[in-house]
Amino acid sequence: MTFHTPRLSLDAIPPRLAMRIVAGEPDEGDRWHPQYPLDDELDPLRSLAAASDPHPVFTMYVIRSADDGLAIGGLGFFGPPDESGAVEIGYGLVESARGRGLATEAVAAALSIARDHGARTVRASTDAANHPSQRVLEKAGFSEVRRDGETVSYARTLGELLAGGNMNVVEREGDTVLRLAGPWTPTVHRYLDYLRRAGIAWAPRPIAIEGNRERLGFIDAEVPDYPLPDWVWRESVLVDGAARLRELHDASIGFALDDAVWQSRAKVPAEVICHNDFAPHNLAFADGALVGAIDFDMCSPGPRIWDIAYFATRAVPLTASTPSNAPGMDQARHRVEIILRAYGSTATWDDVIRLAVIRLIDLAEISREKAEELGKPALLENANDYERDAEFLSGWRDGAA
Repeated sequence: MTFHTPRLSLDAIPPRLAMRIVAGEPDEGDRWHPQYPLDDELDPLRSLAAASDPHPVFTMYVIRSADDGLAIGGLGFFGPPDESGAVEIGYGLVESARGRGLATEAVAAALSIARDHGARTVRASTDAANHPSQRVLEKAGFSEVRRDGETVSYARTLGELLAGGNMNVVEREGDTVLRLAGPWTPTVHRYLDYLRRAGIAWAPRPIAIEGNRERLGFIDAEVPDYPLPDWVWRESVLVDGAARLRELHDASIGFALDDAVWQSRAKVPAEVICHNDFAPHNLAFADGALVGAIDFDMCSPGPRIWDIAYFATRAVPLTASTPSNAPGMDQARHRVEIILRAYGSTATWDDVIRLAVIRLIDLAEISREKAEELGKPALLENANDYERDAEFLSGWRDGAA
């Protein structure tokens, strides 16, 4: 059994292969890094080699580089789920493979394997002095549950994994949502509370910060994922989205900025609190009507046009490659005008295009930073797309050669 991630493959180890790995006897065609296996894998591998009927899923895996098939580490489950639905994992990479987000990618794969095969909780332990391993677990949504001498124990409850979550891991538990938190989360929760007092009932309700995760109320509506469905391109989505964005901006006026911490850089002029990712993929719909917005963790102070331009980029759309079911660039000016009128903005087409280009370049930079931080190489491809779109839109400014 093999599981794939963008940069890795996880190959289940049968007993005969475990025996050869322990003995250091590769067959022709085996590709093992000189440091593979790691010393702390040997005892579990010996146990697997002696097993007559190992579990087909909750077993040990070779971690291989997807590029060349080289074995660069191992990941293993310490048996199937117990009566409470809990499993425990261990993992490790050879030294040359560390520091590139690969361990985070492998652990994320282990979480998916566990969730898809009935586990409800995943546990892991690491040395108190092994700070890189602790960061890997925290990035994957684990919370510290115990310290015992030189050992730190972690656990993560597995909810329903929601679509999207491009720069986060989002899980549903009942009528709540769990997401990875950061230093900015207290500010964002304070802001969401402020919005509710200002009359915005369609933003997520902040509930709590639990270790390295935040808990929010779940908006029970459809959030479109890519490729976006046909109905997203209706003009009513432009009108409703722009009107809601104006409500959001107006409601943010007066929010106290003392001691605020933001994940995204603030922009000038700081007219309002910008959502910074107000687009169809972060809007919630019921029967085609806009009923909510999600993913406020990137918000920060900025000019109104910053959000307007990005909403136009995604909802018009303003991209180098137009989706087959979306309106083309021949309709772009008309659709941008719809957004500006519905928002009540005096901005022009040129204002929107100019800020859209800047926003896309900014988003490319953020995506590259997050690709390394989160171990999500797909974000590098997104960054390339954003830069391509920015270059394309530069030619659509009034007066462009």
